[in-house]
Amino acid sequence: MKVAFAALSAVIVLGLGVLLFFPSPAPAAAELKAVIIVLKEQPQAAIAAQVWAGKQAQLAAAEAKLRQASPIAQWRQRNPAPLTRQQENALALQAARQTLDESTLARLQEKAQQIEENRQSARQEIYRRSQSRLQKSQAALVQQIEAMGGEVVYQYTLWNAVAARLPSERLAEVVALEEVAEVVEDGLLQSLLDVSVPTTGAPAFWNAGFLGQGVDVAVVDTGIDASHPALSGKVLAQKRCLDGLGAYYNTTDPSPDDVNGHGTHIGGIIASQNSQYRGMAYGIRGLLNAKAGGDADGYDGGGGSMSDSDAMKCVEWAVGGNPYGAEVLNFSFGGSTSSDDTPLARFFDAVSDQMNVLVAIAAGNNGSALQTLLSPGIAPNAISVANVHDGGTLSRLDDSISSKSSRGPTAGGRKKPDLAAPGTAITSADNSWEGSNPDWVTYSGTSMAAPHVAGAAALLISAGLSDPLAVKALLINTAEDKGDPGWDAAYGWGYIDLNNAFFHLEDVFVNTVAEAPDVRLYAGPALGGDTATLVWKRRVPYAGATYPSTTYTLSDLNLFAYREADNSLIGSSTSAIDNVEQVKFAGAESKAVLAVRVNGDIVGATTESFALAVPEGFTPHFGPHLTVFAALQGDLQGQAGEVITVTLMVKNNGDLKAFNNSVTLTPSANLSLLSSSPLTETLPDLAVGETYPLAVSWTFQKQDESEAGLHFSTHSHSYETDFTSIGFIPYHSYYLPLIFR
Repeated sequence: MKVAFAALSAVIVLGLGVLLFFPSPAPAAAELKAVIIVLKEQPQAAIAAQVWAGKQAQLAAAEAKLRQASPIAQWRQRNPAPLTRQQENALALQAARQTLDESTLARLQEKAQQIEENRQSARQEIYRRSQSRLQKSQAALVQQIEAMGGEVVYQYTLWNAVAARLPSERLAEVVALEEVAEVVEDGLLQSLLDVSVPTTGAPAFWNAGFLGQGVDVAVVDTGIDASHPALSGKVLAQKRCLDGLGAYYNTTDPSPDDVNGHGTHIGGIIASQNSQYRGMAYGIRGLLNAKAGGDADGYDGGGGSMSDSDAMKCVEWAVGGNPYGAEVLNFSFGGSTSSDDTPLARFFDAVSDQMNVLVAIAAGNNGSALQTLLSPGIAPNAISVANVHDGGTLSRLDDSISSKSSRGPTAGGRKKPDLAAPGTAITSADNSWEGSNPDWVTYSGTSMAAPHVAGAAALLISAGLSDPLAVKALLINTAEDKGDPGWDAAYGWGYIDLNNAFFHLEDVFVNTVAEAPDVRLYAGPALGGDTATLVWKRRVPYAGATYPSTTYTLSDLNLFAYREADNSLIGSSTSAIDNVEQVKFAGAESKAVLAVRVNGDIVGATTESFALAVPEGFTPHFGPHLTVFAALQGDLQGQAGEVITVTLMVKNNGDLKAFNNSVTLTPSANLSLLSSSPLTETLPDLAVGETYPLAVSWTFQKQDESEAGLHFSTHSHSYETDFTSIGFIPYHSYYLPLIFR
């Protein structure tokens, strides 16, 4: 469907305590309209899927080795019993006090660097393939724009779209072009660690040797002052993307440097190397300064401006247009919306989906009323971050949500924000540090909370957990439930807790599931209060630095918990509109079973990828598997009149207890039943490895000389799932195990 000029709402500063607005500069040419033209052809999803599929096994193996190198993993191998949250965090703090030698740190850095090189080669391959394909696709449109007297601002590489300025009277012609999916007005966005970092638990990762090494984080903001002493050597690459704003900003804000201060402050929260005001992931390989926000007056502080086209171009550059490539994006901008979805939210979902990038976005500073979240923080795939006041102390007991932090849910009732992190009175790098000015400045807002989560993601990636789904699932599942039980409108799923995340590095699984009756099972022990969190993505084909023209329906995955001992349902999470589900265990379970299922259809794919974060001790399971052993008397190849007697035993060779069991015997047409036993027999519950000999036998008589046959099938309805196996005997006179699933 073609939609002309879907204007975006203005975006306000998320990092400052007050809202400062500046007059928008006059357009470069009054008769030209700034638009983003999205084409119908969008080949990037297929390209990305093919590239990542070729890297998946190698990445998974390397990441597992890196995680297993942590002190906590070695301790857990010796002590498998489940622990309370307090015990887990105490153990993480104990591990954090260990000092690793230089050779161990070097080995961890080498492993992390190898993984990073593998990830970046995949992103660059996607970028390279997309570039050649999309340049050809866009060529005719570019010629038409120029022939109409328009200007091409950007040709995007990872999304098939073009940013342009066109005469207003020619817009209808562009909308009507056969190859055009939609035309959207280029919105103008107005820009809205000594205690906070340790409060999150980051030192647990630092002291285990996971400093963020090998990871690159992009700050899409007002620029970064790369010369700041705390960021020395940390800014690896820079790009200024202000063409969408126009020539006005060439005078007031001409370079990638930060004349506003917002972006430098965020960069310091992530990567400051100062010993007192240390950043969350101070050991990252580097920051990518994606300057998409311009300062209208050229002075420190106050508001800034950013066009949608500039923001998307800088994100494209950050992900694939430089030699490094971001694994994590921080975006601390947002605008009010009365909709449950926006073009910019779809754009960030596309980046996350196709390029496997973790996106942290500020939730907003619109106060304590419900449904005050800003866009694009409502994007399903992003981590939307609320603002916690840490009280200026290392203790988390006095930490509470800021009254200015925007509340959920979204306009459509979806559960956002996702997480809360420190964001009030945060001291970080000051862009105007030169001369006698201080190196540090204090700001408050969800702009400051989001980079705490971006930095946390970098730590998890450096510890061998690079899949954005896995990172998001683990951060949510290990968050401290500070507000109302479960998700709440202020804290989201909870207050980030990296001590607990460090303990549970091995407790997250990435898998795929197809439509029903497919199911994925996991089982293990749980204590009361433990949680399991399921996360998946909205699939949006990424077409570069513009709005996606295609958005697939969000698949409906559900999470169920059962007690293995009696097959009873003990918990479920079945929202039809969210892409996060969480089950909380009410009491201790010696062995609980978690089931992941799809409700309805999967649109645009045959399977849905997901991540499941679980309590310690859970492992993947296949479920019950009933095997039939048959004893025959008589010859199935014998003469007519031959009598055949069959006796059965059934064994549960699966890895979970089997309930509601039965076995059915089906003879070939040339066998007539002589005995009175029914051909279907009910079986008792069978524990793993348990064998049940049936008390009955069946007697048949052959009606002709042709070979006879016996079909066996078993059925178990356990954990609200049907498990079946089948087998066939042509001729035998001994026990035959029939192992078919």
